[in-house]
Amino acid sequence: MTSNILILRLPVLLLVVTNFALAQVDKHSKQATEQTQDLLKNREEREKSSKNDPKAQKAIQDVKNISGGDKQTEDDIFGLASDLMPALVEESNGDPNKMMQILEEAKKDPEKFAKRFSPEQRKKLKEVAEKLGSKASQKPK
Repeated sequence: MTSNILILRLPVLLLVVTNFALAQVDKHSKQATEQTQDLLKNREEREKSSKNDPKAQKAIQDVKNISGGDKQTEDDIFGLASDLMPALVEESNGDPNKMMQILEEAKKDPEKFAKRFSPEQRKKLKEVAEKLGSKASQKPK
């Protein structure tokens, strides 16, 4: 159940994170994709890079809200987005509009989107979902 909740939220999270990443990536550069992946995985660099970018600031805030402010969970979410970035860039041929289209379609059918993940990515997704689920169950009602 918890994993399904994250699967349903995942396209939204990825859309948010991808908005952040697209502000950083040159559309046909493998090096830029790798730099963006590194940026997504480095909390300090994410914060610094987002200072003058309202979309990036919103992405970071949305992830903080979803994670309940847990820094490790935030890092896990950005890490998962980073892991998915190369496949998204490849499938879209580096076209930011196509990336957004893929993610919009993912919002409509998140389970189909999740089938694109490698077994390792699915494992990470499940781990993040379990963390989010345990945090949600600990919140006072």
